[in-house]
Amino acid sequence: MAFGQLPVPFPANQAEQRAIATALSDVDALLTKLDQFIAKKRDLKQAAMQQLLTGQTRLPGFGAAVGAGLKPAPTVPDGWEVKRLGDVFNIFCRRGF
Repeated sequence: MAFGQLPVPFPANQAEQRAIATALSDVDALLTKLDQFIAKKRDLKQAAMQQLLTGQTRLPGFGAAVGAGLKPAPTVPDGWEVKRLGDVFNIFCRRGF
């Protein structure tokens, strides 16, 4: 059977054709709105991540930086201490790997 001879069903009257076109148009509008909603949520997530990672916004229970005369990181959670790396690990240098 040739491509041009394939049977294609379609609604018999214009009222049904309009109802189908309206339903498809409504679904298309819904998909467009959902895409906009997803983009907005993505932008809000990006902004929240930026604020949290730069220290502009703190989560509840995480206060200001603390330390004993050391230059602290921009923010350190409550109950954490700032220490020198050498106080926590044995550091040694070796030439070549």
